[in-house]
Amino acid sequence: MPNELESDVFKLSASPFGPFAFWFEETQKTVEDLFETTRSLMNDLSVVTIIAMRANADAEFSHLEALARARTLAEILDLQTAYINRHLDRRGESMMALEETMTHAIEKISQPVMDGFQRTLRRLYALS
Repeated sequence: MPNELESDVFKLSASPFGPFAFWFEETQKTVEDLFETTRSLMNDLSVVTIIAMRANADAEFSHLEALARARTLAEILDLQTAYINRHLDRRGESMMALEETMTHAIEKISQPVMDGFQRTLRRLYALS
């Protein structure tokens, strides 16, 4: 490690931007990691959203079919009441899944920033 540290110190002193070079490198690496993580998490969020939308669409069509087969007003009211209860339950489940996905996303997005910050602090500590 001393050779690497000496090399870093030499690189820093050889350039007019030397004191800031490692900041630029760490920032670039952190931003690249952040973009890659965000892209991956957006795919996950899209999948969760599509699954919820598909489940809701299937439930809507099933409900409409059941309403079309209903023969009495009482049967229609029972179907509507059951539908509203199921609909609210599904919405709650969808929101919990979305909350879980977003919490996971925030943790993963903040990780590259924290890693870059820690690398920079370690490097500054080693150079001082």
